Amino acid sequence: MTAWDCEELRGAVLRGLGEHADGRVRDALARGMLAIVPGVARWDASAGPVDACDVIVAVDAATLGVLRAVPHLTDALVSAFAAAVTTRPGEALRDLSFRWAPPAASHTGYRDGPPPPRPEVLRDALADYLAATGDDVLATAVRTFVVDDADPEVFALVVPLAVRSSLLRDAASIDALTRAARDLLGDARKRVRVR
Repeated sequence: MTAWDCEELRGAVLRGLGEHADGRVRDALARGMLAIVPGVARWDASAGPVDACDVIVAVDAATLGVLRAVPHLTDALVSAFAAAVTTRPGEALRDLSFRWAPPAASHTGYRDGPPPPRPEVLRDALADYLAATGDDVLATAVRTFVVDDADPEVFALVVPLAVRSSLLRDAASIDALTRAARDLLGDARKRVRVR
């Protein structure tokens, strides 16, 4: 398998999109951080062996919200990546996934990874994500919430008393908050609590 370089693959995908592609697709690709995981699957095809890779595109919270809210944007990116990868004989794309890329935090330990995002960064990302999905009312409310990160097992949102009772009665808003938090945190089973 020929190893793709991230910037080389990004260029190939951008060229494959053409000049008439949706600007949101081009923007997500241009600003996102790419990671390529080679050799995730292998099979024999009629033309010979095929090695597959996975590609991860890490984007800001608003872009992730747009990609989730407008599925044809994701479909366009999947098609463009698959077409670009297969320009090399014996290569294929197995999976393209999208993740949130939290803003870089400074840290001093060279052996340690970056620290988890601060609570206010998580809150603002949640609001940006929801606004990008078109839920401006909930996004505005979220900016008044406090993220309680005392329990690493739970994504807890402390809601001001003035909006707590109406929010807790609104199942659609609770579902939207839960989906958005889980998507941003990259954990579909994360417990989300509003209190």
